[in-house]
Amino acid sequence: MKTALGVLVLVCVATGIPRAGPVGVQGGPGVRSGGQFIGPDGQPLILRGLNVAQAAKVAPYLPKQGQADFAKMPQWGCNCIRYLILWAGIEPQPGQYDDEYLAAVRQRLDWAQAAGLYVVLDMHQDVYGEKYSSDGAPAWACLDGGARFETKPGEHWAASYLQPAVLAAFDSFWRDAPGPEGVGVQTRFIRAWRHVVEKLGDHPAVIGYDVLNEPFYGNVLQYPETLAAFGKLQALLPKGVNPLSLFAAQRSAQMRELVADPNRLYAAVDCADAAIRRFEQERLMPFYRRIIPALRELTPDAIFFVEPHIWASGGAHSFLTREEVGGEGARLAFAPHYYDPGCAPDVPYDGNPARAKVAFLRMQEVARRLDAPVFLGEWGDAESPPQTAVQYIRDQGKLLRELGFSHCYWEDSGNVSQKPVFGALCDVWRRAQ
Repeated sequence: MKTALGVLVLVCVATGIPRAGPVGVQGGPGVRSGGQFIGPDGQPLILRGLNVAQAAKVAPYLPKQGQADFAKMPQWGCNCIRYLILWAGIEPQPGQYDDEYLAAVRQRLDWAQAAGLYVVLDMHQDVYGEKYSSDGAPAWACLDGGARFETKPGEHWAASYLQPAVLAAFDSFWRDAPGPEGVGVQTRFIRAWRHVVEKLGDHPAVIGYDVLNEPFYGNVLQYPETLAAFGKLQALLPKGVNPLSLFAAQRSAQMRELVADPNRLYAAVDCADAAIRRFEQERLMPFYRRIIPALRELTPDAIFFVEPHIWASGGAHSFLTREEVGGEGARLAFAPHYYDPGCAPDVPYDGNPARAKVAFLRMQEVARRLDAPVFLGEWGDAESPPQTAVQYIRDQGKLLRELGFSHCYWEDSGNVSQKPVFGALCDVWRRAQ
């Protein structure tokens, strides 16, 4: 124990993260070796529920749901929520934390506890931060060196990830570039997380932390592996098809044909394996090795919901390992997302669950390496046109049951019970019990 404590002290000193004592011991579920969540009764447990969610991405960073909405969720078959928190709401100015915001979050945790819901706190981001017309980091933490940010009409929102300013901001985050007062931006992020744990980590509804939503690469065009991947793709794609057209608001007939075929789709996706491996080894896993010990010092019994790189949500491989994540002795859950790349707002679901099955089996493989259960932190019909959304939910729900995955649907803005897929969702939640 002295050796382990010494390691924690060294990590905190070396990373510039201030030390403090534990805030309390978590109740609720745990993780059993072999990749299962276990309930307080010691029996296997499937977490299932909702992301709570979209409205929390903008000030005042709170969801639309009131206490009565939380109370309804268990009636639908839910026992869990993934609750979005935002760095911009937590630390609006460098080193200045908004405890009124965190008190409002705590009130909603009270509502979740009263309803019998477990809570995973998710530090959310899309396109890095608020400076880029999106959510996550406060503007002061968007260190882009003045690089350009110009969106084009009709582009899919995710195309903004490829803007020079966003790439630069992620690069700054991964290398812990100095920001205000010379403090590294990643160090600021970890300190903000520690403040959250100090304020909310003792709440009995909180079972763990999803420390960073959908980690994005930064400018991996600097990797020779990325350039090689584009070369491989050009050999696989029909002549004249731009690989980045997957992010367009509308897809060409050629791109639709490619993504509809699981064999062709994953042959193309896997061209990026070498670049993905390098990103996870050089950027993502070192980040986890910093933040998990820094938070475990405060909350040793919490579950850490570890996400892979962002494109794992389309079925790409992840190369995370327990040793390199820094999970020795930690309770880990593998927390990927999945949105079928065969669908787009103008491309109906084709009724073929084969793409999802390949992606889910890949997730299961990573979870085994991590000795962790799978918690599909986001899934759902967000990219599917309404006319095929119900079948999409039913097909993926069947796969989730077969593989024993825990899961949270994206998303509930207080209106999920009015969605056409609501009946299918309730069926998924209730049959997971």
